[in-house]
Amino acid sequence: MEIEIINNWFKRNWKWVLPIISVFLFSWIYFGLLFMKRSFPYKQALAIANKSDGLSEIIGNPVEAGWWLTGEIKYGPTGVAWLSIPVEGPNGNGIISLYAAQTKSNWKYEEIFVDFGNDKCLDLLSDSEKNCRAFTLYQ
Repeated sequence: MEIEIINNWFKRNWKWVLPIISVFLFSWIYFGLLFMKRSFPYKQALAIANKSDGLSEIIGNPVEAGWWLTGEIKYGPTGVAWLSIPVEGPNGNGIISLYAAQTKSNWKYEEIFVDFGNDKCLDLLSDSEKNCRAFTLYQ
């Protein structure tokens, strides 16, 4: 009897329930991405990528970020940031992966590299190519 009541309620109200759920989910995703794109680690990663001579040789300049990114940022006395940012240039594309630790108000990048999808990665801290397996984030 109770299942029948729920089914009848949903049949009567689906036209306004589904749009409200969709707007809520879209807003949650939009503001989450906006928060991460306005973070210091994200902005700094793109600045480092644009200054990298090695990256400009491989994918060209300017390096532009894709609209979708994944990761996590935790703020606090000992904050951490882990992000994967798709980037593209005139000659190719890749994914920036970074791990940064926060002490007070400073961020220290433990690893920041660009994966091109062929087991070769560019370490943006040293501007040198390495095997992707050398990075902790890759494992």
